[in-house]
Amino acid sequence: MSPVWEVPVVGVAAVRDRALAWLEAPGEPVAIREAATVMLLREVEDALEVFVLRRVPQMEFAPSVHVFPGGGIEAVDRDATARFADRGSSDAAARVAAVREVAEECGVRLDPSSLVPRARWLTPDFEVRRYDTWFYAAAMPEGQEAVACTTEAELGGWVRPADLLAAADAGEAMLLEPTRHALGALDALGSVAAVLADRPRVERLEPVLVAGPDGPVVRTVLP
Repeated sequence: MSPVWEVPVVGVAAVRDRALAWLEAPGEPVAIREAATVMLLREVEDALEVFVLRRVPQMEFAPSVHVFPGGGIEAVDRDATARFADRGSSDAAARVAAVREVAEECGVRLDPSSLVPRARWLTPDFEVRRYDTWFYAAAMPEGQEAVACTTEAELGGWVRPADLLAAADAGEAMLLEPTRHALGALDALGSVAAVLADRPRVERLEPVLVAGPDGPVVRTVLP
């Protein structure tokens, strides 16, 4: 039997209210947009760290949430895949978009071929924006520096996965379900080399909103 990942809908009151309303009267889900995000990794004093951004509170989708750099796939990304040998792969445009977004959001230049696929998540149907998002891992390139340089984030920095998970559990940080799951996997692997060597089976995961004993819960069947 496949494992099931369940996360309660907590944090922003408007999101919880929307989830409760959806459980009572499901509406028509919004259109899905393809996207990509990157877990930039480094090691400091033998501890694995990942670069994250905290979105500004004015954002309609995921306000004040900690995320990895990334964004939607644009037409320019699809056009650019013609330059790469792996253009026939199913995620070629996602790789190009991931590289572009990382450069725009934190000033780091990556090679699309250096990205290691980790997961692919679909946003639950009750959200106001929905994405089919590829999650990649990449080592922080030598000689470069990551900084938050996007107006969509109020801060950015390096964190240990376990520390951010602990902050989320204490109510001091907000995470989306895919980010929480990804952080748990990074913490378990423990090093940049282990993450990049790991090759999980990547299937599109489709979280479902269900009623839990203490409120709405997002449930996902994992590979």
